[in-house]
Amino acid sequence: MNNFKRITAALILAISLVVSAIPFGGAVKVEAATLIYSKESNSGTRGVVCTTLDGTGADKYYTGNYTYDKLDDLSGDALFNALQKLMTDTHTYLSKYDDCHYKADKTDCEQNNGKVTLIYTSYQATMEQWNGWNREHVWPQSLGGDSTKGGGADMHHIRPSDKGVNSSRGNKKYGNSNGGKEKYGTNPAVGILGGTYSSTYFEPNDNVKGDVARICLYMYVRWNSDWGCDRLEKVFESVEVLLEWCENDPVDTWEMGRNEVIGELQGNRNVFIDYPELAWIMLGYDVPESMTTPSGKASAGAPDCPHTATEIKDAVSPTCGKGGYSGDTYCKSCNKKIAAGKTLGATGKHSFDVWETVGGKQKSTCTVCGTEGEREAPTCDHASTEAVGAFDPTCSKEGYSGDTCCKDCGSIISEGEAIPKTDEHKKTVVRNEEKATCGKDGYSGDSYCADCNTLIGQGQTVPATGEHFYIEGEVVSEPTKKESGLRIDTCVNCGNTVGVVLPATGGDNTEVIIICVAAAAVCAAAVATVIVIKKRKIK
Repeated sequence: MNNFKRITAALILAISLVVSAIPFGGAVKVEAATLIYSKESNSGTRGVVCTTLDGTGADKYYTGNYTYDKLDDLSGDALFNALQKLMTDTHTYLSKYDDCHYKADKTDCEQNNGKVTLIYTSYQATMEQWNGWNREHVWPQSLGGDSTKGGGADMHHIRPSDKGVNSSRGNKKYGNSNGGKEKYGTNPAVGILGGTYSSTYFEPNDNVKGDVARICLYMYVRWNSDWGCDRLEKVFESVEVLLEWCENDPVDTWEMGRNEVIGELQGNRNVFIDYPELAWIMLGYDVPESMTTPSGKASAGAPDCPHTATEIKDAVSPTCGKGGYSGDTYCKSCNKKIAAGKTLGATGKHSFDVWETVGGKQKSTCTVCGTEGEREAPTCDHASTEAVGAFDPTCSKEGYSGDTCCKDCGSIISEGEAIPKTDEHKKTVVRNEEKATCGKDGYSGDSYCADCNTLIGQGQTVPATGEHFYIEGEVVSEPTKKESGLRIDTCVNCGNTVGVVLPATGGDNTEVIIICVAAAAVCAAAVATVIVIKKRKIK
């Protein structure tokens, strides 16, 4: 009986271990001790669901008018505006596009390992594999704004990616590909599945869907019309699909660790990583009660609305000189207008792209309305300089020492000087060269300056080589088995001819027989000699 109990207990334990090892959904819910996140290098783990904000900088970030309780009292446009102001006002360092490369081993590593976790494939690359992985605009720049400025250089937005998967994604919207073509990594994540795609949508792996959804929510609120990401439907199949992905692939400790490091670098955090539930409240949807969030407040503050799915219609984004409209809210089921939108004033924020420094001022033209802008040139201690526009003089052209420019602000600190022409012919070429042949003299060629075309030195006559270059010519007589043939070859340079004897082909047994007879005679003589020697010894 005791043996039966032991066997039963062992079987139950084995079954429980097998079941616990089966993965369900995009991330594995693993309860662990509270992680104290590093602000210098991502200390999180991919696939371990984040169930607490303890150990993060969230408590110091959501203060004053931006505590969760105050944000929870808002909804719709009011919540959108509050979150936009929070993430914009705290965005103290506008990152450069190169930051998304050179800091990737800090922002996108795992457990401080110094490697770069690539989006879509989750492959861990090294910084030296940069020729393979590149920077992915999760919100494609062709559907947004400048690829290397503003939202196009925001480290919350840009993720390292395998080049092959990145290329197949292109600028396709995120959505359900419905059994589309599988895309595997090519460089450096060779053979690792990165998702599927159809002609319309790109569908990443389940463990990445929540990541892209929360990044797109961040871009929509933080940058909106300032970077051309003013509608979520520009980049997602629908708002419903975005929220579904956000729910089914909850925040893991790796994603939270990335939020911590970038928050330290830029100053702002992605609020939809800390509080994913705010996306439902802002967009007018009921928050799923069973959703797992870092705050543990998924069911709190869900708006009391009888319409389960809504959409915005007739929205117009404002520009620097023209007002817009927030759009009317409609129920997607009954098409009833739930709430009217509101007029949005012109932003007054011109899109000044390139600033040209003239004296102590900088000038630029708005790319939207053509307004000319002027501002004081930024003060700079010009601690780091470089020479720009320098080139060496030649015998025909003056050189230039180059302007001394500040590497930080681009200002010209001092102009360069002209460098007089040089008397030295540095680059030469050989012209009029002719090769000598068997019967004709050649010429070594004249030396000219490649810059000013001056004759530097004349060449010399090269005597004829006297060596003919024959090619196989006409066969005058074919060789036979017994007699030689004759072929006349001709020199390609001078036409001189020479006869070439073609050896007889042979083929009968006369010579073989003679050789055999001779060999037999030699052998017989050798035998006779041995016999004579033996007879002499007998005597």
